[in-house]
Amino acid sequence: MIDTHLTSRIFLTLTLSLISTLSYGQKIFSVKTDNRVEALSIFFTLATADTLNTKPTPSTYYRDVKAYFERYKD
Repeated sequence: MIDTHLTSRIFLTLTLSLISTLSYGQKIFSVKTDNRVEALSIFFTLATADTLNTKPTPSTYYRDVKAYFERYKD
């Protein structure tokens, strides 16, 4: 048989874990991009435009940055 003391400790541990998870959980979650990170990404894309033939991931982001800065190329 399982010791009642051990059973109560397991129950208490699980209860406290559940309460702490529910009470400290973030209710509203919003994802935002820091403008500085976006600027660094654009600078990197522009700086490596002539050194890399293909970007690591094909995305519309690289195409949009390239199209936006095309008129300033030379």
